[in-house]
Amino acid sequence: MTRAAGQDESLLDYALREIKTRIQNGTYPPGTKLSTQEISDSLGISRTPVVAAINRLVAQGVAEAIPRRGTIVARLNGRQIKDMIDVRRMIEEFAIPLAIKNIDFYPSI
Repeated sequence: MTRAAGQDESLLDYALREIKTRIQNGTYPPGTKLSTQEISDSLGISRTPVVAAINRLVAQGVAEAIPRRGTIVARLNGRQIKDMIDVRRMIEEFAIPLAIKNIDFYPSI
């Protein structure tokens, strides 16, 4: 899959989105090594934005950098999954009253 020309999305954002999607849909299951060359070839972009995207995934805890082995998709334990669900629930519970309040301003959405 290659990137469509003329998109407003940066190559870094594109790479980050695509890698996350592949992790979420199981293309890259937990424990899979993330090869910058393979990913850049499949996305049709250079390795630089792919390396930056993988570094962001490491910072977010989605991937794990292992010295002298490379970067792999992180394995999540039960506590991490529970924490993510709790954060999402808090965000959604905060957003619901704001959405209800603004429905009069944006009725066609």
